[in-house]
Amino acid sequence: MQVSNKYQTREHEDSIFPYSANERLYELNKRYSCACDESKMYDRFMVPDKAKGMWVWGKNVDEPYLDLIMGYSSINFGHKCPAIEKNVKEALESIIQIHSFHSQSQIELSYYLSRKLSRDINYKVYFDIGGSNAVCDAIRLCRQFTGRQKIVAFDGAYHGSNYGSGAITDYNFLNQDQYGYNLLSKDVIRIPFPNPYMGIETNYCIDKLDEALKGTDKPAGLFIEPVQGANGFIIPNNDFLQAVRELTLKYNVIMVDDEIQVGVGRTGSLYSIHNWNIIPDIVLLSKSLSGSYYPLSAVIARAEIFNATLPQKTAFQGTFNNSPFGTYIALKTLEYAEKYQIFDNVGSLGKLLLKQLSFMDEIPWIDNLRGIGLALAFDIVMNKTNKQPDRVLAKEFVEYAFENHVLIYPSGVNKNIIKIAPPLNISEEEAEKIANHLKKCIYEFNNRLK
Repeated sequence: MQVSNKYQTREHEDSIFPYSANERLYELNKRYSCACDESKMYDRFMVPDKAKGMWVWGKNVDEPYLDLIMGYSSINFGHKCPAIEKNVKEALESIIQIHSFHSQSQIELSYYLSRKLSRDINYKVYFDIGGSNAVCDAIRLCRQFTGRQKIVAFDGAYHGSNYGSGAITDYNFLNQDQYGYNLLSKDVIRIPFPNPYMGIETNYCIDKLDEALKGTDKPAGLFIEPVQGANGFIIPNNDFLQAVRELTLKYNVIMVDDEIQVGVGRTGSLYSIHNWNIIPDIVLLSKSLSGSYYPLSAVIARAEIFNATLPQKTAFQGTFNNSPFGTYIALKTLEYAEKYQIFDNVGSLGKLLLKQLSFMDEIPWIDNLRGIGLALAFDIVMNKTNKQPDRVLAKEFVEYAFENHVLIYPSGVNKNIIKIAPPLNISEEEAEKIANHLKKCIYEFNNRLK
C-alpha cells in the first residue's frame, strides 16, 4: 500500500538527514525538540553519551567534559554514584506503586527528615514530585493554617516555574508573557535581598521586611533561600537570617525555608539553614534528595501546620506523591551520605577549592569570588572598580569554556555570575583538578582579550 505524504515512514525521513549520527541527531533536535533555557545555553551542540563522577562524555567525543553544573545541584553525589545506583536497583526489585498506603521507606524517611531538622519540634512530611510542586504545597499550607493570603518573597529568588511557584519567583528569571495575568502575583510582597557587593545593605533589607510583616494586611508566609541559588549563590550575613527568623516569630508569619538548590549537603549540612542555627516552620527539599534518580521533593512542616489541613478533598494528593521508589532511594542516599561523612567534609573541601581559585584576584574581569561549602561563585564584570555586570563577556566565557570541555553557565538576574557546584564526594585531588581546569581556561581566555 502507498504511504501518503502525511504519514512518512521513518526510513523515508532518515534518508533526508545527513549521514553522520551526530548530524542526524542535530537535525532531529532542531526539528522536534522543544527549546528551553537549558537547550539554548550554548551555541554549540553536544549529546551526552555517558558520565561518571564529575565527568561527562559527548557522543563520539573522546575527551570528557568537566561538569561543574551538576544538574543545578540535582546530582550532588556525582554521575552514576555506585552506592546510589545499587540502591536504585534494590528499589526496582522490591517496591510497588500502590495507592492510599504509605511504604516503610516513606515512613522512615519522614522520621529521618524530621529528626534531623529538630529533635525538639515534631515535623510531618509530604513527598511530591519536584521543587515547583513543593513550593505550591507550601503556599497552600501557609494560607490554610493562617487564613491569610499574601506571601513575602525576595528579589533574586527562584522558587520554581509553574503557575503557583512562578508567582513568587523573581520576574527576571521568567518570561511573564507565558503566564498571562497570574492572579497569584497580586498577593506577593517583594523585599530586597542583601548583597553588599551590589550596594544592597543588610539593614536596609531588614527594615523593608519589618514594614511588610507588621502591615495591616499581614502575610501568611515568607519564602526564603538561605543562599540564593539561581541568583548566583548570594550568601547573606548572619545578622540578616537571624533577623528574618526573629521578625517572622514576632509577627506570627510562617517562615518557609526553600533548600531545593542549596540543601542536601551543598553548604555542608543536610539543611543549609543549620549553618545559621535557625529552625524554620517549613523546609522544602528536592533535586538531590533522591540522588538525582527520581524527581522527589519533600515538604517538611511543623505538625500543627499539616494538622490544620483537611484529611479529605485535600490539595495534598497526586498519582505519584509519596513515591515508594523515590523515598526508598532518598532514605538510602541520606544514609550513605551519613555513613561516609560526606556532608562533614564539604566545608573543608570548599575552603580548599576557594584557596586554589584565589588566582582569580589578578583577573581584571573577575570579582567577588565567594563560597559556602561547595557552593562557589564569581562575578564577571566590566572592571573591578565599577563592578558593572558584563553578561556579554560572561556568555563568551561560557562558550569558550565549553569549547575547552568545561561545563558552566551564566546565572543571576544579570546573567553574569558563574557558579561552581561540583559533586560533594570529590577528593582533594579532584578539587585540585577542578581548579587547574578553570585556571587554564581563564588564563587562555584572558590572553585572548588583550
